[in-house]
Amino acid sequence: MKMLAGQWWSNVDVWAIIVSSVVGILVGVLSTWATFRSANPKLRLQWWTTAQPPLFDTRFGGRITVSAHDITADDPRIVQLSVANVGRRDITSAMFHNGECLEFEFGSPVLATLAVDQEPEEGAYAGILLPAVGGNEIAFSPGHIRRGQVITLTCLLDGQDVGVRCRRMPLVDIDFVNAAPGDRARAVGLTFYETLRQAAPLPLPRLTRR
Repeated sequence: MKMLAGQWWSNVDVWAIIVSSVVGILVGVLSTWATFRSANPKLRLQWWTTAQPPLFDTRFGGRITVSAHDITADDPRIVQLSVANVGRRDITSAMFHNGECLEFEFGSPVLATLAVDQEPEEGAYAGILLPAVGGNEIAFSPGHIRRGQVITLTCLLDGQDVGVRCRRMPLVDIDFVNAAPGDRARAVGLTFYETLRQAAPLPLPRLTRR
């Protein structure tokens, strides 16, 4: 029996061949991806900052002074710098190229380091080089940063510039991202949804970042 042109979509055997081929391709791609992923575990270090509101507002009541190490701050601000190993394996000291430090620079002078918190506390990273009084640089020397380790430094700054920038990133073959883990996942999700929205045959609502 001859199959008329244009009727191939109603033939069960044709669809069975198509489905089997697609499944075979997907299985092959997924197997290759899983093998590559297990042989090359992702390394990722993320960092972000959190700036607290000004400690006081001179419009209300008398002036309050804040001092540290005999230095009085004209515009005291508290800023937190967080560094997290969100990859799938530990970061070791050998991954710091030429033994160089990972360095950050605050936008305003640091009068004091108020706290250094690490989670989990077990196996804490010990290579933090705190900024000098009145300096604005902080460094992470070559060391062992465990998978899932989150390091948060709370600093007292003097100045309105609460920004932090990375001066040097010597880590080799590591994805280094300036974003909190939740922010990065949200951005990836929005990008995927926007691609799907443009390709969909029916209109989908537009999502925006908050």
